[in-house]
Amino acid sequence: MALNGGIIGVSNKTSFGKDTVTQITATGPGSITTIAGTRLVNAVIAAGGGGAGFSQGGGGGAGGLRILSSHPVCGSTPYAATVGAGGAGATGTGGSPPGSGTSGNASTIFCTPSAGGGGGGSTCGTGYPGVAGGSGGGGGGNTCGVTGGAGNTPPTDPIQGYAGGAGIGGGEGLGSGGGGAGAVGTVGTATGGGGPAQAGPGGVGIDISPYVGAGIGDSNFLSGGGGGGSGSPSPVYLAGVGGSGGGGDGNKSTGNAGCTNTGGGGGAGGHPNAGSGGGSGIVVVKELNKASGVWSMQSQMQAKAAGTWPRILASPVAFQYLVVAGGGAGGYFGGGGGAGGFRTSFPGGTAITLADGEHDVTVGAGGVGKDTCGACIGNGGKGEDSIFSTITSAGGGGGAGYTATSPNPAFVGTGGSGGGGGQSEGIPGPYGPYGEYIPGGAGDTPPSPVSQGNPGGTGRGRSKYPGPAFQKYMGGGGGGGHTAAGTASVLEPNGASQGGTGGAGTPTCITGATTIYGGGGGGASGGGPGANPVADNSPPNGNAPGGVGGGGAGGGGGPTGTPQSTSGSVNTGGGGGSSQTDSGCTSGQGSGGGSGIVIIRAPGPAGPTLSVSPGSNSKATLPAPAGGCTVLTFNATGKVIIG
Repeated sequence: MALNGGIIGVSNKTSFGKDTVTQITATGPGSITTIAGTRLVNAVIAAGGGGAGFSQGGGGGAGGLRILSSHPVCGSTPYAATVGAGGAGATGTGGSPPGSGTSGNASTIFCTPSAGGGGGGSTCGTGYPGVAGGSGGGGGGNTCGVTGGAGNTPPTDPIQGYAGGAGIGGGEGLGSGGGGAGAVGTVGTATGGGGPAQAGPGGVGIDISPYVGAGIGDSNFLSGGGGGGSGSPSPVYLAGVGGSGGGGDGNKSTGNAGCTNTGGGGGAGGHPNAGSGGGSGIVVVKELNKASGVWSMQSQMQAKAAGTWPRILASPVAFQYLVVAGGGAGGYFGGGGGAGGFRTSFPGGTAITLADGEHDVTVGAGGVGKDTCGACIGNGGKGEDSIFSTITSAGGGGGAGYTATSPNPAFVGTGGSGGGGGQSEGIPGPYGPYGEYIPGGAGDTPPSPVSQGNPGGTGRGRSKYPGPAFQKYMGGGGGGGHTAAGTASVLEPNGASQGGTGGAGTPTCITGATTIYGGGGGGASGGGPGANPVADNSPPNGNAPGGVGGGGAGGGGGPTGTPQSTSGSVNTGGGGGSSQTDSGCTSGQGSGGGSGIVIIRAPGPAGPTLSVSPGSNSKATLPAPAGGCTVLTFNATGKVIIG
């Protein structure tokens, strides 16, 4: 009788790891303990990225990347691991040799090490070359170009990384990119003065999602090289961007660090500035479900009794989606918050197809209102991103706050839709020594294939309205919405400034009912002289409305408005309104942006079982004529479960 329970053939090795994925992110020693049924794993091992070079230096090399496929293990067994830290960037002062960036540290598990990324080269005097490593550091530029470091050091098969590029010396002096796990670092482009000179980009990393699933690293990539540093000023000299996989961008000033838990190399600094550190590494283990071939009845029954026997996978599901990010907050006595980015495939766009299992859904929170009053500056907080699979909608930009003496130095305001421009008393303009026209933040940032939002409206500074006195009556721009930009603050005939209206949102019927999402917040309104042309404290105008789609109203005052603004509506991605206050900064606070929302719609009525978690999210089946489609609504971060 056959010993495998009556089945004739070779008994194959099975693994019942339930496709459990574990990420080890803390630098230094760590461990993982496999579950009882696991016999095979996939593992991704990224070492720490190298630090970048100084003064038009080379980007740091990415940490070595090792991938194990169907690696044998034992169940219920602890395995030691180490996650390598990133190396430090080179520092120093102009004219003194700073040395190369520090190499990253190794990561390891299952007795398989990945080598730290090599440090980027620096230039001063005779120059310091890029350092060899898992991926090599890029060479520096400046007066003398220096060589990049070798990759795949020590050698592995398959290779764990590529070399850094060589720097370019001479008048243009360009650092090169550090090597990545997927490609060499790129050499810069010198133009001989005929156009902008470009420092070298970092080498790209590797997409690890086929081995351990999506949602890890830099858009599923690990171990990108750091970008090279450039001279100054831009745009005559352009720094190199970091490679996909967490590589830090180079800069004409201090470089940008490699991303945490990606193994990305650090971005190099321009002349005479420091390079930045590499990103820390990561170890990821996926415990496999695998029962192909022939197995014994005994092993099958034991696994089924333990609940570890693989189930039949459900068919993939194609989802139409709406992904709205959190709205930006309104500024303090300034611009309205921008709406959260709005991205949708409904109706008729390209659907996102997901396989059997659990999939994360992130719903971004709204930005937080500020009332900072040290120098009367309180920019609104940016909203948080919302994410479904490969679709990310960017949080709305915060509205600009009031600044007493200069253009707002801390205002950025970019986002899915941009925050409104603020108010200022210190910008020269067309009405004398005080001015107006303070721009709002840009929308659709970062850019998406179909625009996810619009810019904020222009704010208005203190003006010398025609008449005998300066008037301190300013207004903030409206926050951008998905359908329209925020409007500019308007100077009224009486010298008042009306806050800008928030940009309108966009209607959708993905749930079967029409709802508008993504309206911008209203800007704050200033006062006017009214009947007394020399008065300095006459009543301000009324409240500027927020954009349809959840935008909050801006603050007004006097007989036609209220000083306090209103928040963006919950789960609309609406921008918050900006408060109105007196010039002494004694009251008022910008209002918060509305939280985002994610809605996905599957065809029906046939198909696998769909569910959501946690309980605050919901599932609904649409009646005719929608044909029994299933709609899953996420008001909070959670999971969609297929099968």
